[in-house]
Amino acid sequence: SKTAGASKRWPQDWLDKLIRPGHVGKSGPTGRFTHACVFGPHHSCTGAMMRELPRFFEVSVENVHFADQPGLWKHSVFDCPVRLPEDWLCICMVKDPAFWLQSLG
Repeated sequence: SKTAGASKRWPQDWLDKLIRPGHVGKSGPTGRFTHACVFGPHHSCTGAMMRELPRFFEVSVENVHFADQPGLWKHSVFDCPVRLPEDWLCICMVKDPAFWLQSLG
């Protein structure tokens, strides 16, 4: 079915909001993401995602180091929604629970 295949691809509207290299974009009310935060459990490739985002998109990853944004540390567990500017994208990395537990050992 059409919906089953669509869930395996990146949603186009999400990708369109990222500024691709070579395209001029402005921060603020343009509807584009210019900053990103990456979150996830330990051993879920948060570091790899943080390195790759700027390679493919003109975004600034804001929580690479704990000292950058202590309140937005990549391994934080939030008990309420975090308020961020509209041009910030939050990415949450997940893993298969069994595989993730095995990687901790």
